[in-house]
Amino acid sequence: GDTHSFMKIGSDKFLMAICDGMGSGRKAYELSEKAMSLVEGFYKAGFDHTVTVDGINRFLGIEEGESFSALDIAVCDLGKGRADLVKLAAPRSFIKRSDCVEAVDSASLPLGVIADAKPFVLETEISAGDAIIIVSDGVSQRFGAEELSALINKTPSVNPQLLADTIMKQALEKRVEFDDDMTVAVCRIFPAD
Repeated sequence: GDTHSFMKIGSDKFLMAICDGMGSGRKAYELSEKAMSLVEGFYKAGFDHTVTVDGINRFLGIEEGESFSALDIAVCDLGKGRADLVKLAAPRSFIKRSDCVEAVDSASLPLGVIADAKPFVLETEISAGDAIIIVSDGVSQRFGAEELSALINKTPSVNPQLLADTIMKQALEKRVEFDDDMTVAVCRIFPAD
């Protein structure tokens, strides 16, 4: 049920997102595909987080009935040196900075639970060298409360693909009772030329 997106949404802005349709199988995947398509469409059209979440929530409620999706979005504005992390029932995200790893938690409900879903939004500054890491619950459930943060902190790679591969490799090595879809998305802010 996981889908992800990386896309440019303006001259200096890009979007990275993971959507996890609740449940498993084809229906969960189709739900997350619809939600991700809506996320991309709303942000490309220039809508803010509130309008985007409200529009997606209403559409999914009409289309799907009793369906829920977790949504994790990072919108980076390179011109302003700012990132907005938008979370609806998404697991912990991370910002790896030169001197620390910041964990970003939220307590919001998933899309489709109530008609007036309110996302958790964190506005934060970003600098060259920072990395933003988002994961689906299939990854986060395999690590202890601080274990994933520690793994990210001790991984020296500045290459986003290598960091994502390290997280996924460690997640796959852990045994769990219930397997879920696993997605890791990482972006790194590079200095302007």
